[in-house]
Parts: sequence; C-alpha cells; structure tokens
Amino acid sequence: MALGWAAALITAAAFWRASGFDFITLDDLIYVTQNPTVTGGLSIEGIKSAFTRTSEFYWIPATWLSLMADAQFQGLGAEGFHRTNVILHALNALLLYLFLAKATKSPLQSFAATLLFALHPMRVESVAWVTSRKDLLSGFFILLSLISHLKWKEEGKNHNYWLSVAAMALGLMSKPIAVVVPFLMLAVDLWPLERKEPLAQRIWEKAPHFALFAGFSALTIYTQADSVISLRSNPAFARLEDTVTAFVNYLYKTIWPLNLALENRIDTSRITGFWAIAGLAALLALTIALWRLKDRAAPLFAGWLWFAAALAPVCGIITVGVNLVADRFTYLPHMGLFAGLLFFAHGQFRWPSRAKRKFAIAVAAAVAALAAATIWHLPHWKDSETLYSWNAKVTGGNSLSLKLLGDLYLTTNRHQQAYDALLAASLKDREDADVLNKMALAAWQLGMHRETLKGFTRALALKPDYWVLHYNTGLYFKDTGYLEGATRELAEAARLNPSNSAILVDLAKARKALGDVDGAIKAYREAEKTMTDPETQFELATLLAKSGRTREALDYFENILKAHPDHVATMINIAITLENAGDAKGASEWLLRAKALSPESREISEALNRLGSR
Repeated sequence: MALGWAAALITAAAFWRASGFDFITLDDLIYVTQNPTVTGGLSIEGIKSAFTRTSEFYWIPATWLSLMADAQFQGLGAEGFHRTNVILHALNALLLYLFLAKATKSPLQSFAATLLFALHPMRVESVAWVTSRKDLLSGFFILLSLISHLKWKEEGKNHNYWLSVAAMALGLMSKPIAVVVPFLMLAVDLWPLERKEPLAQRIWEKAPHFALFAGFSALTIYTQADSVISLRSNPAFARLEDTVTAFVNYLYKTIWPLNLALENRIDTSRITGFWAIAGLAALLALTIALWRLKDRAAPLFAGWLWFAAALAPVCGIITVGVNLVADRFTYLPHMGLFAGLLFFAHGQFRWPSRAKRKFAIAVAAAVAALAAATIWHLPHWKDSETLYSWNAKVTGGNSLSLKLLGDLYLTTNRHQQAYDALLAASLKDREDADVLNKMALAAWQLGMHRETLKGFTRALALKPDYWVLHYNTGLYFKDTGYLEGATRELAEAARLNPSNSAILVDLAKARKALGDVDGAIKAYREAEKTMTDPETQFELATLLAKSGRTREALDYFENILKAHPDHVATMINIAITLENAGDAKGASEWLLRAKALSPESREISEALNRLGSR
C-alpha cells in the first residue's frame, strides 16, 4: 500500500503545475465556462439536466456532476477544475498499483508498471485538459470495477461482484469507453489470474457486465448518430486504413513520445493502400505469435489484448468525430500494455543479482526519462495561445492548430492575425465551412469586403443548411446597407433555427430599416415567445404604435413599466401614442410623470409646450 501512495504522490508532483493553468478554448468553454448546467453548481435543475439530457453527443451524468461539484466547492476559476484532474490521475495511479499488486503479488514490478503508465507524456492531454475529465473519471471507475471483480474472485463475496457492476456503470456514465470492461476482465483472466475454466464459463460470470456493454453501446450509437461518419463517406477499406494508422501511431508514440500535438482527422498522416494491408498483416501476425507463445509470454499476450480491446472503440472501426488519433485515447490502453511489457521482461530470465540490478536501473531510467519528458511537455498546455502555437510549430501548421489560433485571434480582436491564420487553415482544409465563416468575419472587421463576401459564399456552398452562416451573412449585409439581402439571409437563419430569439430580433430590425413594419412586428412577436427582453418589447410597442395599433402598443408599454417603473423613454412613447390617438390630456399626464424623473429633458419640455399650444 505504501508503494501505491508513493506512486500517487510522485504522479501528483509531476503534474501539479497544471493546477495553475487556464481553460483551453477548445471544448473547455462548451464543457465548463459557457455551460449553465456546470456553472450553476450542484443545483436541482443542474442535476436533473445531467441525467436527462445528452451533451456533446454523450450521456455522461457522472462527468457533469464532477464538474458541477468543482464549480460548487472550488468556484468557476480554472484552478479548481485542473486540481481535480491532477488528483484523479494520482488516484488512478494508486488504484492501478493496488490492482496489479493484488493480482500479481509483485509490489515492486506493479509500482514500476504504474509509474510507466502514469508519467508517460501521453498522459498530459488527459490531465492538463479539463474537457478530458471524462477519461480520468472513467479510468477511476474502471479500475474500481476491476479491483472489485478481483476481490470477488478471491473472496467469493457477492457484494464485491455487484460493486464491480456498479463501478462499471459509473464508468459508463463518465465516458462510454467503459464498455470494454468485460473484455479487459477476460484479458486479466489469462494473466495475471491464469484461470483455466472454460471460456464460456468466464463469459457467463460477467453477464451483467456484458449487458451493460450491449446497452451502453446502443445508447452511444444513438447519442452520437449525428457525429458518426457513414460507410458511404468512409468505406470499409478506409476504416481498415484508419485502424492500422491508429495502432501504428500509438505504438510509435508509446516508444518515442516527442512533439505530441492535437490533430484533426484530415491532418493525420494515414497509412493507406498496400502499406495498410501490410500493417494489418503485421498486427495480426503479432497477435497470433503472442497467442502461440501465451504460456511463456502470458503477461505480454494479456497486455496486448488489453491494449487492443481498449483501443477498439476509438481506433477508427467506428468513425466518430474529428479525431483519428489523440493522446487521450491511450489513457486506458496504456495501463495494460505497460503492465504486460514490464512483467514479461522481468519474468523472462532467472535473474542473477547483477542482471536484476541492471534491469532495475533500466526501468528507473525509463521512468525518469518519461517523467522528464512529461514535465517538459506539460507547460505547453498552460493556456490556449501557448498550446495552439506549440501545435502549429511541431506540426508545421496543421489545419487544426491554424483554425484554433485563428479563432482565438478573432475573439481577442486581433483581426489581421486571425485572417492570416484562417486563410492558411482554409488552404489546408478546403471543406471546412466553419473556417471560411470565421475568415469572412475577420475580413469584415478589416474592411475587406470582397474577401468577406467570398468567404461567406464559399461557406454557404459547403453547408447551405447551417444557420450560423446565414445569420452572419445577414448581419454583414445589414451592416453594409444591403437590406434586401440582410432580410433574406436572416429569414433563412430564423427558418433553420426558429427558437433563436437573437436572429428574430435582428430580422425585425432589418425589416424595420427596410420599411416593412408588419414583417418587423411579426419577427418581434416570434422573438417574444422565447424571451422577455424589455428592449424587444419596447421596439415592438413602438412599431405597433406607428402602425396605428394603439391598444396593443399601450399594453406593451404598460408591461415594461411594471418591470421598470422609472423607464422614461417608455413614458414618452406612451404620451406620443396617446397624443396621436387624440388623447392630449392623457399624453400630458405621462409627460409630466416623465419630467419629474428627468427634469432636464428638452424632448419632454418641447412635447409639453406642443400639447399646451393646442
């Protein structure tokens, strides 16, 4: 147990610097800072939302609850969220040690294997990125499930069995990757447990785990339906190429973890054609060779099966999302791989004392080298600009890093830098409508009207049903005085996203500027269904008054005054409406109320003089 705590403390020390890092604009905004479910803390509504809604194509209530707890108890600053990530990773190091030590009865080797996993530079993405909380939390519950299952096998107590099932369920509620738990258990049955029962018996005893596997696999396919790439877009042979690419990429980075970076699917150097077939043949040959040597190389065979099983959902067989490869995808696979490699190497020979010392020195050197590489790589994640600039440097400017930099520059009003980065990104990936949209926004701010129109036009050709593009194009047309085009594009944006009140308000303003009062009133009424903004009510009331609908206008003005009894502009407009309706006395009364609140107003004085001269 002491070695387990030592592993946890060493891991925490290596990563503790991350607790002072900032949020990353890539997904941290969606997961935390702009997510009202999280920022509201552990509220009743937030807890209900965590369990009843899917977000970012996931049903992961446990992850949302952990982020909500951070917001509740540590505030909304980045430090608390990062601190929890570091602590979770350190606890996972402790749990992995406890699992390996209990299963193998070899504490020193378990300690070394744990450190190889925990201090590897590929852990940085999972620990230093708040969004990757789901990797850490699912890993925590997966390890608890494995430990409980192991205790059940050793002690025969049913409560440990059901604790294992419950922990797997919590892992699935953290991230769907936990569907692989029963397959990891089968690998552990081979080694270190070395069970000899028939395979059917070992599968049957894991029936509840396989039931969770089936149920959550179906749920994940359903929730991620919009992000799954179809066979037509990515056919079977392309998926084979993706799978080989992923395995080779991860094995290479496991050995040589330098220049680690984020990359989109389009940025990844894929193994294709003949070389993909050759790579698949090599992977199959390796698997068959390890199977044939399983009696002499049980740790290596079981570790490889663990690695392959844990990678299967994210290796490209099922094509989901924008990433083909990502360091965070190795969080679970590396646990088994490093354990298998270390125990296999240690068990190959009957070590004389000198050889044992050499082996221990080699392992210590490997751990130290990995720790040094991790400590060196970790600061690249300290904030968005540092990360994206590093990413651009080591990848030669891949499309993802340029896009992220361009987006960051745009949001911080560095429009020339934003335009340059997004233009370069658009040349790397000509099918990314989001890049073209943001490039057009940057060009707009720079007064580059030809480039603005060209960017919006190209983006709309790629994604004609994307409401954001129609909305931004409409705002640009409105800003440049092309009101017919503005109302057309804003109306289309409203059709595609009818619940967005901001679109409807801008559409109403464009129609008003065009002289279409009835159209503006209609848009304001639609906006009013999803918002109760006083400004919107004021504009609607003003239009109703101008169109002669006096009673309706007065009702809206009176509603505004109920919420804002000192709103002078509303009082003036009530007076004007009553004056136009022939009620001079009522108009004077409202003007006097307004003048009591704003005695210096020239507009009120002139209106009173006008009424007095009648």
